Amino acid sequence: MGIAFLDVGGAFSENESLFSSGGNEEWRYGAGIGGLWFSPFGPLQAFVGFPLNKLSVEDSYVFEFSVGGANF
Repeated sequence: MGIAFLDVGGAFSENESLFSSGGNEEWRYGAGIGGLWFSPFGPLQAFVGFPLNKLSVEDSYVFEFSVGGANF
């Protein structure tokens, strides 16, 4: 099974509001693709994600691989 995703989010301290008008919130965007296979050994997942507004300290992509799941 193939998967495509778009991720949007931000990080805020406890004293900041998600909707504050301070203007110091910087939303981060990412997109990626992945795959899921229900193998005889359990579910195998692989994803690669790309930051859409990349910072100079970030990698160009992130790869994740997992075996099993919550019900495995």
